[in-house]
Amino acid sequence: MPAFHAHSTRWTLFNTLACALEGAPELQGVPVRRNPTSAIAVKNGDYLVVVRWNADTLVDAPGGKERRQFRLLVGSIANTREADADADALHQVVGEVARQAIVALNSTVHKVRPVEREITPDLENLLIEGALVLSVWEIEYERPRTIFQSHP
Repeated sequence: MPAFHAHSTRWTLFNTLACALEGAPELQGVPVRRNPTSAIAVKNGDYLVVVRWNADTLVDAPGGKERRQFRLLVGSIANTREADADADALHQVVGEVARQAIVALNSTVHKVRPVEREITPDLENLLIEGALVLSVWEIEYERPRTIFQSHP
């Protein structure tokens, strides 16, 4: 079986954020689901964090670089008596952990520019029980430009 070891910047961003949420002491006991593709069942009284990558888009390609924008969806779900308020409070913590994780990437080889573009109470094509607060993160980064040449 082949082994692949080189990861894209996209994967690094996604994995860094998911691992930060999974390991955050403030979120101890709150499960984190990566890239869910079906309805999410949250038991009564429970909380859940969802991380889903949305798209990686070429913004422009000046010189030998590509400037790209990676969109991540980060959701906080509560199925409690005060679900809306509890999902919002959970999302305050999730947002802070996310900001710290993304900004920390700038101290490594990756230079990223994160923007929490939108916060919404729903996610198309994702059915949930309870309340949801969802952030759409846009993270710009650069990578060397791939130039394809045709062969005669």
